[in-house]
Amino acid sequence: MDNLNKTVYENAQEALRKNSKYVSNWIDLALASAKYKGVSEAVLIFEEALSFPEIPKIKLIKSYIDFSIINLDTNTTKKLFIKVLDIKKTESMINDLADFLILQNEFKEAENLLSGLELTPSDTVLRSNRRYYSLATLYEKQNKFGEAIAIYENLIKRNESNAKAWRGLRQAELLLSHYKDKEDVIKKSIHFKPEFHEAGLSILQNFGKLLNDKYPNGDVAFSIQQSGMKITMIIEHPHGEREIVEDYLNRYGLVISGSIPPESFSNDPIQIMDLKRKLIQFESDFKWAIEKEEMLKGIISKQDHQISSYEAKEYAFKEQINTLLSSNTNQMSDLISIIQSKDENINILTNKFFSSVQNMDTQEAIYLAKKIELTSPPSIKKINDFITTTVASAGGNLPAWIDFVSKVIP
Repeated sequence: MDNLNKTVYENAQEALRKNSKYVSNWIDLALASAKYKGVSEAVLIFEEALSFPEIPKIKLIKSYIDFSIINLDTNTTKKLFIKVLDIKKTESMINDLADFLILQNEFKEAENLLSGLELTPSDTVLRSNRRYYSLATLYEKQNKFGEAIAIYENLIKRNESNAKAWRGLRQAELLLSHYKDKEDVIKKSIHFKPEFHEAGLSILQNFGKLLNDKYPNGDVAFSIQQSGMKITMIIEHPHGEREIVEDYLNRYGLVISGSIPPESFSNDPIQIMDLKRKLIQFESDFKWAIEKEEMLKGIISKQDHQISSYEAKEYAFKEQINTLLSSNTNQMSDLISIIQSKDENINILTNKFFSSVQNMDTQEAIYLAKKIELTSPPSIKKINDFITTTVASAGGNLPAWIDFVSKVIP
């Protein structure tokens, strides 16, 4: 791979040496440098190109922006957007900047760019509609679903056959209904194997105790419902406390999975000590469950096999618990199977995309989503359709990764 990157880099160098007036030669060298010599070298080439008087700047800066979104910080990217808008202010670039700001959760700046517009008969569909869709997205991300619905209704009033606006309206109405019904309830369910049911139930009950300690006045209600091997945890909390309660729940999951120590969960030494004791108890209960399972199966194996078996099952169990507590579901696996292709390159690309989704890596996810859209438009459509259907049918808590994907796909 290094030899290939070196060859591409040297070819790009030679092309630029022969003709430095072609902006594409500068861009090719910068991108080749990033792969062969690193991001900082690519930045130097982009900056040198900007100071070169004989090449068109808009195309250059647009490529620099795409590179910056993936590789550089938010402020650098914003400065590049402003630089190109200073040269030529276009509707397309204003929208690109607004969409970037929305992805960075800089809603106020994005709204300043997009608001104050009115639909008029003289506006062309492509020039005006994109800004309104961006504004609707901005409102949805702030849970201002009423404002988003009003935008979609205006777009439909203007063109009753606007299928995209109709889809947006239906989804916004569903989200509004979901938000109103569930904003004070966190509801999560999980199926445990029979041998792990007791250990899983104990972990969730312990969280209920911690939650009661955190809210001693009964401001937050916690309950567990059981149906066979299915356990449903329900947390009712006062309006405005959802993010605090979810963060508390997520951090508890990280403690259980071993990702963070109990000291990162609480400042109370008594609570830390109690949690450490509980972790030892969970470990013991789980090990006994595995030994009991193997004994009942009549398995007599060597000690090293027992240890590896225990470690593998423990890891899977902790992942299952952490998945529940961090608002993830096995729906991601379902979606990956839906978009599997005969083209192995597309499968590699989609697997990389979902890895970036699991890591909540916004820039990488946006970059890969664009590559998927260019390489396989049907795959992006399948993802969009799946997300829309899931939002429409979601019961209880909407998984965080579903919300994340809806923000990064084109």
